[in-house]
Amino acid sequence: MRVAQAEAPAANQATHSDTAEEKTLVLELAPTTDEATDALIMRLVAEAREEEATKVSDSEASAKIKSKAVQQALKLRGSRYRYGGSSRGGFDCSGFTQYVYKRMGVNLPHSSAAQFKCGEPVARKDLKPGDLVFFGRGSRYVGHVGIYIGDDKFVHASNPSRGVVVDSLSSKYYASRYRGARRVRE
Repeated sequence: MRVAQAEAPAANQATHSDTAEEKTLVLELAPTTDEATDALIMRLVAEAREEEATKVSDSEASAKIKSKAVQQALKLRGSRYRYGGSSRGGFDCSGFTQYVYKRMGVNLPHSSAAQFKCGEPVARKDLKPGDLVFFGRGSRYVGHVGIYIGDDKFVHASNPSRGVVVDSLSSKYYASRYRGARRVRE
């Protein structure tokens, strides 16, 4: 900050010759940035914008993978159930989710309990298509998994008589056995 003093003209100087001179204090703000600081600020702004754009594109990429996973899962409706199966020849529940996500470049273990430990927990109210939904008996046991497809529905390899089907999370059977959901990482 620069300080400058300027003299104000004395009023009625001829008649009041012994009056003290009045001085006015003028404050001027000096520029606070130089070229280097401006360049740094511009670089930080550009990096922040780039980071935000990357987050959006990562989010969009994740949504596309999940959408493809749902499409792939729905194409497999009607496939037969086979205990331990993880191929188009037949699926068990975790083999089905493993197969679908492997097509998307995501490796999952072949066990619903192990898949329950993958990814991030998701509250039921926050489910998005592509999230894994888990079921079981008792408060800690997880023995079944499916893929949420939206509208309170999920697709899964149900059992030998039904094969790969779509069911509602709100149905009495699945609502009472619901244990949680996970959003898998790509």
